[in-house]
Amino acid sequence: MTLGAAMAIIIGFGVLVLAGIAWGWSRRVRRDRGLVAPTDVPEGFVAEASFSGFYVATTRHEKPLDRLAIRHLRYRGRVGIEVSSAGVLLAITGEAPVFLAASRIVGVDRATWTIDRVVERDGLVRLAWRVDAESIADSYFRMTGDAPGNTSGELLAAVTRILPQPTPTGKAE
Repeated sequence: MTLGAAMAIIIGFGVLVLAGIAWGWSRRVRRDRGLVAPTDVPEGFVAEASFSGFYVATTRHEKPLDRLAIRHLRYRGRVGIEVSSAGVLLAITGEAPVFLAASRIVGVDRATWTIDRVVERDGLVRLAWRVDAESIADSYFRMTGDAPGNTSGELLAAVTRILPQPTPTGKAE
């Protein structure tokens, strides 16, 4: 085999791999086009706590390997997180702000891994939220540094404070 033929095979294989990746991502975007991240920030929103870090991914609830391609939450990036009694505001670099009303938030906890990201034990914050009446998503965040007021524990505490409280019948208010 000549050098030219070998190069043609390698380039052809590379093109096929890239085409497969593009095809798979476009199918995922089509599959998830009905899922919407809410972008309407309530008038007069005032943050009670602010954090910064990295947005990692959004997956189906309890399925950390099933990435969702929800508009404004498709790609990894730096994120500013603001928490108020009204809900959580996510400002991902290059995307429209996403506002998760407190009534949409299902839970918050720690995680060690999700699709394409593994960190030290409990190094990610997982925010579970209602996309619609039937779907729950988990969004993952990696807090940056150990700056006072910007740790994953403080973010967990801030979000936990605004979680809907269960009523005696077991349903959230």
